[in-house]
Amino acid sequence: AALRLTRAPATKSSAPANLAMSTLRKESRVVIVAGGPSIFSATIESARESAQILAKNDVVVVPVLLDAQSATVDPSGSAGGAAATQNGLPGEAGSPLAVTRGATAWDAWLRMEVETARSQGFDPAEVGLTLAVKKSGKIARRSTRVPQWADLADELALADRNFGMPAFGRGE
Repeated sequence: AALRLTRAPATKSSAPANLAMSTLRKESRVVIVAGGPSIFSATIESARESAQILAKNDVVVVPVLLDAQSATVDPSGSAGGAAATQNGLPGEAGSPLAVTRGATAWDAWLRMEVETARSQGFDPAEVGLTLAVKKSGKIARRSTRVPQWADLADELALADRNFGMPAFGRGE
């Protein structure tokens, strides 16, 4: 099943966009940050604070709420869920945030990443798990914790430029 998202509206007069994650290929760098409630909230807050740098670098942030006990995707963090609604997701017009749609598909996609982190001694629900995806659709970086957005945005832009990803009309 395709991974689906709801993005904040592009303008104040438009509606949020429901789309497959694959439609962001070539136009956006996607950073998925999965974690328990504190990581989920910290990701949302820090992405909002860094909205300008994220927009300038075509970065879409997807916070994924993990159940603290099982480290599986918690549906309340998906579109229409209580945690997503409480945190104002997907956000106002121009927000760098997107919210997951369909917890089952996201859980299946993240399962191996979560298991790998656990086998390396990390609890993704507690420390967070970040997957940074280049415009090409390839994962550029895996790390723990909520990222420093300016550093990660610069790193992703450089990775795209160094490996043949053209700057689509941005003059980069």
